[in-house]
Amino acid sequence: MSFYYNDALNGFLNRPFFKKKKNQYLVAIVGFVLYFGYFLANVREIGRLGFGARQLDTETLIALTRLTIMSYINMCLIISIALFVFVNSVISLTKSSVYITNILPYSKREILIAQKMFKMGVALIGYEALLLLVFPLFGQLPIIKLSDQFLLLLLFHVLFIAVFLIVDACYAVLARATARYKKCSIGSLVFGLDIFFTLFCVAYLVYFKIGIDTFIGKLPIGLTALIVLALLIASFVLIVVSQLSYRYALTIQHYKKSSYGLVRLPMIRLNLMTTFPAIYRHKSFIHSLALITVFSLIISYQLGLKSGLETFANLNALLTFSAVNYADATAKIRKYYHFFRVSLKEEVLSLVLGGIVVSMAPFLISLYFGGSMLAFFLSMAIYLCAVIAGLLFPTTQGNLNEAASTTTTIFLSIALYLILKHDSLYISSAILSVLVLVLSVCLARERRG
Repeated sequence: MSFYYNDALNGFLNRPFFKKKKNQYLVAIVGFVLYFGYFLANVREIGRLGFGARQLDTETLIALTRLTIMSYINMCLIISIALFVFVNSVISLTKSSVYITNILPYSKREILIAQKMFKMGVALIGYEALLLLVFPLFGQLPIIKLSDQFLLLLLFHVLFIAVFLIVDACYAVLARATARYKKCSIGSLVFGLDIFFTLFCVAYLVYFKIGIDTFIGKLPIGLTALIVLALLIASFVLIVVSQLSYRYALTIQHYKKSSYGLVRLPMIRLNLMTTFPAIYRHKSFIHSLALITVFSLIISYQLGLKSGLETFANLNALLTFSAVNYADATAKIRKYYHFFRVSLKEEVLSLVLGGIVVSMAPFLISLYFGGSMLAFFLSMAIYLCAVIAGLLFPTTQGNLNEAASTTTTIFLSIALYLILKHDSLYISSAILSVLVLVLSVCLARERRG
């Protein structure tokens, strides 16, 4: 497992920008300051909630605390499943890592367990970052003892590991069953399971979570008893699934599969052939489009066509995350673009046109309904950020690079939303112009190699 982490860090730090120590320290300091600043702001808001809770009578406070505990347990369940789907779809081991570990004197079971632990460790980092932001709430509730807080913290971690292993076992069992049939594709199965568990999280959050929280909140059970009971159940499930996973080597093997589909679209002589196929033919783009379409159809069926189209426009930004794969797809030929008479200007123009095509749906929907253009500008900005992040962290040069580029794009998209939410044409145009300039600089440096 340590080999996978070393390979991941080497690939992460092997980029030209991160080879300098001062740049490494700069990124670390900026990231820490931003995260710690958000943490302090969150603690202040939680402190206000705690002050309000002290004004309630004991019976009401106990009921609300039971509801809060169950709400956090449900959110941990949802986040654990979502993190598994994210890590399983984003983090892929490099071919060199798989080859080296296969020739080392380790059994197949040990290699599979190491791969599982590696992915779980990466997911746990994201889980801890989220938990650190929300857990201080329990310190502000006067009715929860220090021992209960410790048990809650233990419960949330046991629950995460148990859920992660359960979902991993489901993938592994179905993949093993599918592998017996040559006509069945493992990649298609994993894609279907990703969509299923994503829709499950959404359905559970929308339709079941509030009802379960309310039901537990009304039960005549003490807080400590509730926490201990939940911890015992989670621990029992963890022990059972761990034993089954180890005994039957239930984990998803590394399958060599193409990252690109055979979808072909007419480029209409818009200079899109230079770059756009590297984005829209990638399976992450196809998967995201299928997921957004299915979810929008469900919303259309329940709330009407207008709500479905608006949902599609708002979720369109998920498509643009696929642009992180552009750098990796063109890494071997980009340095030779000048031999093919593809200038830097043409490459940048082609990428921008590709972003406009990907973001065309929210543009047309906003025009049709006469609404805000925020979804279009946000989609374009995230698209450009994704291309830049992909250039900084090529996915095949380290096990964590794809996760790093995707995570960077996610944080930048949040910052972009906070800037663009005022729906100012001038601010949006300025942001896009700056991003195009940064993209041009990154592409120029990549060409020089």
